[in-house]
Amino acid sequence: MCDQACLYPKNLILESRHVHNLDAIQQRLSSHAHRLFTKESEAAVNIMEFDNGGADFWTSPGIASVARLKSHLRIASTPKCADPWCRFLFIHAATARQELKISAEMLMLAFTYLQVLPEFAEFLIPFGKQTEPKHFHFAEFHQRTNLSRLNKGLEIPEIGWSGYGIQLCYNLRDVECSETQPDWPWSIRHCAVHHSFDVRNIRATWIVIKGNRLIEKRIESLANESSPGEFSFRKIESAFAASLTVHLVLCDWSTENWQWYLDYLHDYLQTVSSKTLTDKIGLPSTGTMEKKTNLSRGPHTEAEKASPPQFSFRYLFHKQSEKNGVPAEEKQLSSALKSYTDPVTGLTQPLPPGVDMENSASMANGFTGADNYGQRDFNFEDVQTLQNIEEKVSDAALILKANISILSQLKQYYQRVLKVQGFPKEIPRNCKEDINMFDFRITGVQSALERQENRAEALLRLVVERKAAVNLTLKYNICGNTLLKLMKLYGILEFQNKESHKFFTAQSRTSTNNMELMTRDMKDIARKTKTETVSMKIITLVTLFFLPGTFISVGRIISLTLMSTDIIHFERIAHGKSRRRFQQDALTLYLEISIPFMILTILVWGGFHCWEKRNERLTLSKENASNGQP
Repeated sequence: MCDQACLYPKNLILESRHVHNLDAIQQRLSSHAHRLFTKESEAAVNIMEFDNGGADFWTSPGIASVARLKSHLRIASTPKCADPWCRFLFIHAATARQELKISAEMLMLAFTYLQVLPEFAEFLIPFGKQTEPKHFHFAEFHQRTNLSRLNKGLEIPEIGWSGYGIQLCYNLRDVECSETQPDWPWSIRHCAVHHSFDVRNIRATWIVIKGNRLIEKRIESLANESSPGEFSFRKIESAFAASLTVHLVLCDWSTENWQWYLDYLHDYLQTVSSKTLTDKIGLPSTGTMEKKTNLSRGPHTEAEKASPPQFSFRYLFHKQSEKNGVPAEEKQLSSALKSYTDPVTGLTQPLPPGVDMENSASMANGFTGADNYGQRDFNFEDVQTLQNIEEKVSDAALILKANISILSQLKQYYQRVLKVQGFPKEIPRNCKEDINMFDFRITGVQSALERQENRAEALLRLVVERKAAVNLTLKYNICGNTLLKLMKLYGILEFQNKESHKFFTAQSRTSTNNMELMTRDMKDIARKTKTETVSMKIITLVTLFFLPGTFISVGRIISLTLMSTDIIHFERIAHGKSRRRFQQDALTLYLEISIPFMILTILVWGGFHCWEKRNERLTLSKENASNGQP
């Protein structure tokens, strides 16, 4: 059975849970093994055993190896030796947030040999090395009752196991003083317990897991200080009573420090937030309220005469206006027209109705005055502190509720198991006083925890209210300070805007002047261009007029000019004189050819000119149509 201890909890004998459930537990335990367990060389498991009916009592501290654990559990002994009548296995750590002083191999060996419930393996998860508390809301109670032949447990007569008994495991939490946390003097501590009780052969086994050795020392002190027969295992009823006593030690531990912890939280809350109850928050008052009376009629009835006077700011405004001889409507209008100039920023703002220039001096001081606005300097650290307190109180309330539930299940289980068929009848008959005392003590512990739970819930409501008050005070302080800073910032920005406006105005004026000069230059260029265009048109027309005649006159056909015949010809005669000869046919031929060509050229040029004008008009109309212009 112990040769395959590494397979726990799948190696448990007569285990009724499904394989996939056992696989899930094994995987969770393996995933947290690196922070739960220490090296075997640093292990230190303490065992306390009672034998010979409780007369023999000894402790075995500091078991630091698998071999020594086997020896103390009497696993390797030959022949097999019976287990002691009662055995306590204490597993602890150096601090509450350090690895347990047991190796994974040692724990698997002990849990396999003692056939520990597989659910108890999950109770180890809140322990181990961690910087912040983890899984401290985990609270469970599990039990298994083997009192009939159908659900009989593992029977090993050689070591004193009959197979008839009960098994249960649960965890409780309490708050203890902590010296390892410099910023917070309290710490939530876990205690996980597994208990099995053989009702035939009187064998009791306890496994107690806790961060420190407090429970171990209390149980050891109980065993040392108990009177003869009080912590005895010779009879089934006395052994059962001893088990109830150990349960009560654990239950008493779960309630002993909650009152002082909540006192500390309440005092801490008062230190942080009590100033909110005395600070005055709001804008300064602008005047003194006067009694409100009915202007239309006086108090005619006895009830009206006996009624207490009432006050109204609206009546005060009208009454003060009539005292000054000014109608209320005109007074309201004139008040609305008043203004106030901030001496710091130089800004002018309208005054609220009913506020005089004398009262406006308080506005320049950041809304301070008779009401001492902003007297308490709250900051975000106060809100963070209150949030931390709220979380601590909320955690305390949840843990208290979980402890109450665990104790209720523990009490109900023992009340039911006493009535189960197969449970020894001499136990309820001979242990009636112990059972009644157990129920009475458990009920008292539950009542104490319920009172602390109610107190925690009331404290939680108080924390929420104080946090809201601090948030409101912080909001007013921030608004007041921010308003002053914004007014100064607004003045600076206004000045910068004015200077920027002046600069850009000067730049704009310079640009306008430059544009005006450029416009004048463009106008001159346009005028000159127009003149040159007219000249070019004249030159074009003259050119078109003479071009055909010139082309005709100088054009060549093979090697002769087109007009090789002279129209006017000068001939030399005797004695150095010349004579002019005019040829009418040549002139007629020249004109018959030149004039049609000239007309044709001008018509072609005119046609191209009109075609260009038409295309220009069509393009302009399309652009106007696309821009939505007529």
